[in-house]
Amino acid sequence: MCGVSIIIPVFNGQKFICECLDSIMRQDIVNKEIICIDDGSTDQTVNIIKSYQKYCKNIKLIQQPHLGAAIARNKGLEIAKGKYVAFMDADDFYMDSTGLRKLFEACEENNVPICGGFLYTMYNGKTNLADVYTDMFFDQQILRIRYEDIQLDYYYTSYIFKREFLNENELRFPNLSRYQDPPFLVQAMWIAKEFLILPLKLYCYRKHIRSVKFSPVQINDILSGIKLNVDFAKKHGLNILLSNNLSRLNKECLDVIKCSIMGGNLTALRILIEIYESLENCETKPDQKILALEEIKRSLRNPVIWFQNYIFPYSEMPFGSKIILYGAGIVGKYVYSVIKATQYCTIVKWVDRNYEEICKIGFDVCKPETIENVEADYILIAIEKEQVFEEIRKNIERNRWVKNRKIIGPIKKMEYEKRSKL
Repeated sequence: MCGVSIIIPVFNGQKFICECLDSIMRQDIVNKEIICIDDGSTDQTVNIIKSYQKYCKNIKLIQQPHLGAAIARNKGLEIAKGKYVAFMDADDFYMDSTGLRKLFEACEENNVPICGGFLYTMYNGKTNLADVYTDMFFDQQILRIRYEDIQLDYYYTSYIFKREFLNENELRFPNLSRYQDPPFLVQAMWIAKEFLILPLKLYCYRKHIRSVKFSPVQINDILSGIKLNVDFAKKHGLNILLSNNLSRLNKECLDVIKCSIMGGNLTALRILIEIYESLENCETKPDQKILALEEIKRSLRNPVIWFQNYIFPYSEMPFGSKIILYGAGIVGKYVYSVIKATQYCTIVKWVDRNYEEICKIGFDVCKPETIENVEADYILIAIEKEQVFEEIRKNIERNRWVKNRKIIGPIKKMEYEKRSKL
C-alpha cells in the first residue's frame, strides 16, 4: 500500500521543479507517490516532469488547462492512493530526508489524522524559521496540540493528512485563485481537534523577490477566503483565528484592497461589507475594525467614493437605506449597477418616464406615479443635468409623492483632475 501521496500543482515551474522533485525522491519513506498536476504550463515544466518519469515510476503527471491551484490539488486528491497525503508547491522543497517517514510513523503510532513538522522560509538565499511551535518543545519528541489552543491557518504544506479523514469529511480546497489553503487547513484542524508536531526541519517555503500585482479577481478571492475564515471563526467561537484574519486584512492586504476598490472593484467592496455585517452580528465583537472599510467611509464623507465617470452619493445615504431610484438612463443604469454590486442599499422601486421603452430591453422599471405609496427612506434622482433634476424634483413635490422622504441628486460627474489623483 502507498504510504504518502505528495500532490504538487505546477504552473510554469521549470526553474525550481527539479529541486522540488529531487527533495521528494530523497525522502526515505519506501512507499510514496508523486502526483504532479500541470496547470497549463507554457514553459518546459511538462517536459522536465516527463524526463523524471523515465527513471521514477511513482511520478504521475496530470495535465489540465489553467484552472488554478485549488482545482489542481482537488484533482490530485481524487486520484491519490496514499494512506496519507501531503501538499507541496513546485518551487519549494523538503529539508529533512526522513521527514515524511517520521510524520507517517507518528500518525500511525498515535492514531491521529494530521501531523506536521517545522516550516522554514527562504528569501534571497537565506532560510529562516517561520514556525510557532519551536518554543513549545522542551524534552518532548512529539507535541500533541489542541487546535482550539492555537487556531493557526497558515503553513498547510508542513503537514500530512490522512486521506480517509479528508474524504469522509468532504474536505477540499475552495475554488479560489488566492487564499484557498487557509480555509482548508482551518476546517481540517477543527474537525481533527488535535494534531501532532515533530521537532524536525521539514519544509522550505520559497519567497520570491518580485513585486506582485493582484487582479480584481485575485483581490476578490483573497477577501472571499478571509470571509470563509471569519464566518467559520464566528460560528465556532475561534477568537484567535478571527483576530489573525482581521490583522491580515488590516495589514498585509490593506493597500491592495483599498486601491482595487478605489479603482472600481465593486465586488471587493461588497465582500468587505459582508465581512463587516458578519462581525456586527458576533456575540463578542472583535476589537479591530476593518480599516479598508473605515478608510472608504472617510472617503465617502469627503465627499464621496469615485467609480467610473460619476460620483456615487454614499455620504448622503446611510448603509442599508431603502430608496426609490428615479431615472433609468445612462446615469440611472450606472447607479443601479453600483447598488446591485455593492448591496449598499435596497432599491424598493425603480421608475422612469420612459419606462415602457426601458422595460422592453429587460429592466424592471415602473412609471413614476407608482412611487406614491411605496415605503422608502430616500428618493434618489439619477440625473446629471441640474435643470432636468429640478424639473423632476418639482414634479414629485407637486404630486405630493415626497411623503417625508429626502430627495437626493443630481449625480455629479467626476472631474478629470480628481480622477487622475486616485
